[in-house]
Amino acid sequence: MAFLDNKQINFGAGYTTTERDALSGVTAGTVILNTTVDKLQHYNGSDWVDLDQGTGPTGAQGATGPTGAQGATAAQGAQGATGPTGPTGPTGAQGAGGSTGGTGPTGPTGAQGDDGSTGPTGPTGAQGAAGSNGSTGPTGAQGAAGGTGPTGPTGSTGPTGPTGGTGPTGPTGAQGAAGGTGPTGPTGAQGATGSTGSGGPTGPTGSTGPTGPTGAQGAGGPTDQIAQAWVNMDGTGTVAIRSDYNVTSITDNNTGDYTINFTSNFADTDYCMVSHAYRNGSSGGRVLCHTDLFNLITVSSVRFNVSGTNNAQVVGLSNVDVDHVHASFFND
Repeated sequence: MAFLDNKQINFGAGYTTTERDALSGVTAGTVILNTTVDKLQHYNGSDWVDLDQGTGPTGAQGATGPTGAQGATAAQGAQGATGPTGPTGPTGAQGAGGSTGGTGPTGPTGAQGDDGSTGPTGPTGAQGAAGSNGSTGPTGAQGAAGGTGPTGPTGSTGPTGPTGGTGPTGPTGAQGAAGGTGPTGPTGAQGATGSTGSGGPTGPTGSTGPTGPTGAQGAGGPTDQIAQAWVNMDGTGTVAIRSDYNVTSITDNNTGDYTINFTSNFADTDYCMVSHAYRNGSSGGRVLCHTDLFNLITVSSVRFNVSGTNNAQVVGLSNVDVDHVHASFFND
């Protein structure tokens, strides 16, 4: 049962479509009269459906339930005054259909078919070979000595006859006729749908597709904005190159005096050199890189000095070895 504005909803009650859609707590199987379309409708658990929208197969007639006990007769009320005759009320809606009866019992199993006749007995096989002699029985008591008869002649021992072979097995009797099939019992009710099986395993990974064609070569970028050579070097102790491009070696000429040798020569000596140096972890003093003579710049190498001071002023410069020297070279 459900309630609308504290009114109980009975099977077959009349509601407009709007009132029907406002109902709550309706259970599957509830039947109402839709007064908007003047049709009986039942609730199937999710939607209201006209009772005349196709009927499924009728189940077997269930057994009739027992008749309920007769209710007690209420006391006669006092006779009221006779009122005027009211207008005839409209015909009541069709009562809800009875629930489908349960499935009838399964019919009896058919009788067992007759047994087939027994096949004929096969012929008896040939006599088998004689069995071995049994063990010697106990010696009987000594009988009374009889008189001695005359000794007869000893006969010759006859030859032992051959052992007869085993006779063939007789044929198997014919199969008896099958008994008749009993009548088929009625079909049982539809079983519940089984649960969905687990997902199958993932299929094997497909083979790798062929490699796509190589894209066209991109246009060359400008070369006059890229360093044609550079080096990061340690100028202390044995001079060493940390990293470089187009530098083949460093010549340590003297304290703070180095020559950078290029792997590929420049086209001319109009290239630009950008350099700097610093002392790792040292405090105070100045360090700078410079070249003293133009003829120290060639297309294959450049000679330069690293000078420094021990004070904050650029005075009293002298060549020094420092652990970080960086230089880059540009040309068009």
